[in-house]
Amino acid sequence: MGRASDFNGLLNERRTQPEAAAATFTGRMNAKFGLTDVNVTRADGPPGQHTNAEVIFSRGS
Repeated sequence: MGRASDFNGLLNERRTQPEAAAATFTGRMNAKFGLTDVNVTRADGPPGQHTNAEVIFSRGS
C-alpha cells in the first residue's frame, strides 16, 4: 500500500479503512487496472496511527 502517513491522514478525515486505502496513490493506481474491491486484512497500531497495513485489491464483482 502507499505510505502509512497517507493512509492515516485519510483515516483522520473519518474515512473507513477501505476508503482510505483506495484513496492512496497505490489504491488509485490499482483502480486504473480495475482493482476496485478493497479489503484491509491487517492494520498495525491504533486507528489513525497505523505503522503498517496489509491491503488486498481485487476486481469488482
